Amino acid sequence: MIWFRHQTQIGHTTFTKYMYQKCSYNYQMSCISGDGPDDWKQYRFRQFYLDVSDLPATQTTTAERTRCYTDRTTYPQLPPNSIDILCEQTARYVIVETTYDAPEDRYIGAMLEICEVEVYGT
Repeated sequence: MIWFRHQTQIGHTTFTKYMYQKCSYNYQMSCISGDGPDDWKQYRFRQFYLDVSDLPATQTTTAERTRCYTDRTTYPQLPPNSIDILCEQTARYVIVETTYDAPEDRYIGAMLEICEVEVYGT
C-alpha cells in the first residue's frame, strides 16, 4: 500500500487540501533491475485503484474515500506501462492501493509495483 501526504509547517503541522487534476503512474523497465527487457512484466501493476481523501489510508476505508480510478486489467493481459488519470477532486491525500494477487507472481499476497508517481494540482 502506498499513500502520500502533503504537510506544511507554520509554527505547527497543518494539512493543506489541494485540487488534484491529474496523476501519472509509470512502470518503466529502466526502473526495474534485471538482465533484460522481458525479466519483469507489469503484472504487479494490475487492478490498483486510486482514491483521494481528507484522511490518510490508515484512518479510512475505501468506502469513505472518493474513487478516481480502478484498473480492470485481468490475467493474462498487462496494463500499459504508463497511465494518466484525471482526478479533479479536492483532498489532502492521494491513496493508491491494490488487493490483487497476481497468479504469475511467485510471492503470495497482493503487491503493487510502481516506478514513479506524479501528482499535479493547484
